[in-house]
Amino acid sequence: RVVLDRCDFKSFQDTLRLDGRVYVRECRIEGDVDFIWGGGTVYFDRCDILALHDGYLVQSRNGAEKFGYVFVDCLIDTVPDLKRFVLARIDPARFPHSHVAFLDCTLGAGVSAVGWIFDDRGAAASKDTTRFWEFRSMTLAGKPADVSQRGAGSRQLTTAEAAQQRDLAHILGGADKWNPLSK
Repeated sequence: RVVLDRCDFKSFQDTLRLDGRVYVRECRIEGDVDFIWGGGTVYFDRCDILALHDGYLVQSRNGAEKFGYVFVDCLIDTVPDLKRFVLARIDPARFPHSHVAFLDCTLGAGVSAVGWIFDDRGAAASKDTTRFWEFRSMTLAGKPADVSQRGAGSRQLTTAEAAQQRDLAHILGGADKWNPLSK
């Protein structure tokens, strides 16, 4: 169990590899090409995330029995002139249960309308088991983000589903009922 509170992480590829249960609050994270990745269950709370080059933000490698990465009230932005930056990429044959959720996040103009990439490399795995989810993504101008071009394997959550994903105890609690906000 790890808490990262008000930290700055600056790198390029592989800025943060997160395994285990991690609570990340009000951090600034910069990088490119799967710069947040690993097999952990991670809750990002009000973080600012900046992409330095075209590529993708997350590669979550969790199993079916657990959550992956949940971003809540985060800003996902890019340096100027990027056009092909996506939220996540996964090979569903290798990691068929990848879980990434963006809830009430603000997306900069450089985030691709496609949103997610599936690297199939000849894979026969179904995208039905991959959990690439969003709820109320907004633009920097405060308008609803256009999610009409999001690909298969991703979906928009209902209000009830988003509330469950937003619940810190539900995502990080585990058998020991860990609450990273308690002293």
